[in-house]
Formats: sequence, C-alpha cells, structure tokens
Amino acid sequence: MTVKHKFISNKSDGTDASKVKPSNWNDDHDVEIDLSSPETTGILPINKGGTGGDSAETAIANLLSTQNLNYDSNTSTLLIAGGNPEFPREIKRAAPEQSKDIEQWQNEKGVVLSAISRNGAFKPPTLSDETAENNTIYFSLESNALVYKDFEGRIYILSR
Repeated sequence: MTVKHKFISNKSDGTDASKVKPSNWNDDHDVEIDLSSPETTGILPINKGGTGGDSAETAIANLLSTQNLNYDSNTSTLLIAGGNPEFPREIKRAAPEQSKDIEQWQNEKGVVLSAISRNGAFKPPTLSDETAENNTIYFSLESNALVYKDFEGRIYILSR
C-alpha cells in the first residue's frame, strides 16, 4: 500500500542530515499495520485491497461476493453463484508432486467418507448395506465389492 502526503514540497534538499528533507517528505512511505492489534480499527474498501467490512462476518461476505460466492452462516453453506455455462463450475488442480488426495469429503469428526485421489480416481465410501442410502454407489462391507443400491434398496454388484 502506497501512502503519500497531499502536500508536495518543491524546495530543494538542504545539507543538514539531521533534518527531514523535502525529498523525504515527497517520497512513498512504508506503512505497517498489525491487523491482530485491538487498536487497529476501520474499513479498507474492496477497491483498495480490503474487504469493506466492519466485522469479520461482513468482511468475509463482502470478499466472497466479489468472487460470485455466498456463505450462509446459519446453514454453513457455501454457494457458488452465476458462472459461465461454457466452463466447468469448479476446478480442483493438484499441486506439483501431489502425494495426498486432491479432495476429500469428511464427517463431523474428520473421518474421510469418500475422496478424489491424487491421480483423479474416485474413492467411494465403504459402508454396510444397511446404512447405505438408496440410489448410491459404495463399497459394500457385506459383498466386499463395489455395489449400487437402487431406489428400492436392491443391491447390485458392479465389480469385485
């Protein structure tokens, strides 16, 4: 962030090194702001690199909205809005030398339910036939195979 004074001095620099020179006054200033300090208050506008928010919730909402994203704190839901129908809605790009899953879906305790592996393969959930919902594909504990459970609860083995 560049800060300059409105006043610009046209005087030439003197020779006394102990005095502030006009060129020092006119120069860009380095500004350091400790955002974790309780004394730091105010709103930095979005067009100046800030979030335009006066609270963490407002700041996050403002920042997300600039990216066509909305967050509902009541339901903890992130909504991707708009977009161009000619392009994918979401892209997950692996890091160079990706060694872990690219994406995971976890339960409330952080246990991985299913994932997309580092090479793009789908890792389906491992479930008992009783707990699996209808119209789902999963790895069945009973069948020891990848299965499809149809809308009536019938189980079809897809692969062993």
